[in-house]
Amino acid sequence: MSNKQLYHLIIKSLKGRLTSSESQQLDNWTSASEEHAQIAKGIKEVWELSENATFDLSSLDMDQEFATFQQKLSQRKAAKVVPINSRGHFFLKIAASIALVVASTLVYLQINKQAPSPPLSSLATNVNQQEELLLSDGTQVWLNENSKVSYPNHFEKEKRNILLHGEAFFEVQSNPERPFEIQLSKGYIKVLGTAFNVRDIETEDHIEITVQEGKVSFQFSKESQVYILTAKDRLYVNRHTFETTLQKDTNLNALAWHNKQLTFNNESLIQATKELERYFKANISIDESLSNCKISSPLPIKDLESFLRLFEPLFHANVKKLGPKQYQIEGGSCD
Repeated sequence: MSNKQLYHLIIKSLKGRLTSSESQQLDNWTSASEEHAQIAKGIKEVWELSENATFDLSSLDMDQEFATFQQKLSQRKAAKVVPINSRGHFFLKIAASIALVVASTLVYLQINKQAPSPPLSSLATNVNQQEELLLSDGTQVWLNENSKVSYPNHFEKEKRNILLHGEAFFEVQSNPERPFEIQLSKGYIKVLGTAFNVRDIETEDHIEITVQEGKVSFQFSKESQVYILTAKDRLYVNRHTFETTLQKDTNLNALAWHNKQLTFNNESLIQATKELERYFKANISIDESLSNCKISSPLPIKDLESFLRLFEPLFHANVKKLGPKQYQIEGGSCD
């Protein structure tokens, strides 16, 4: 592994942006010797010094910030820069770079008395609670249960940024000059004006983004690949491996919690039961012989058990209720 590759792996690790394969590479290097382990520990301790800062260091572009810092140093006539050419000191330069970025940024903010970002308000929901929020720009937010959104009371002149933990449906007020950005636990979404759903629940393996109309983009970071979603697109993002899957969702059942309706149009029974489980918070098991059977339902689904009972004549199956919101569908066939 080259010095440059190792440098970028360490920076990505500190920002929490490593893929599983990159994480394995860095782990292999760290465990190769005690010296490597101590270097990694020292760099981590320097990084953690930023926790008491009044800004979000994780949002910094470390390469750019350090390059800017070096440039400012070179402009100071009194300063003397002593190059470190030894390969053995490369890892010390990484730690020094991070420390200098932290120190120089804090000093810069203090000297220039940079105006702090506007304070954030927040709205949070509990179990079985949903709330609606109107932001200062006219954007509407519907917050699902066990979720939280943090937002400024008034957006800054050039940007509209909020934070989301959990699930919410957005109708974003269009303003091409001020893109609307949503910071997630992994990555962020940028939109101009559209309606879409975001599900970012930390206990689940995937983040889901579903677009009802318009266009949105998703990125893990400012430098990473851009994923574009248009109407009826659903993007699955694995929060552990960072793998993505983009597919069409013609039924838009990811929005069912918001519009109170489930729709199935030639949907496989296995997928339909997954949507039913999520919406009704139920547990439904079906025989493998029924997994690929297709189902269509033009009517709103308001009662789970009554709907499941329709499977009995339709697929010659037997529906058993095992307990509160627990069902088993046995036997039958697609014919």
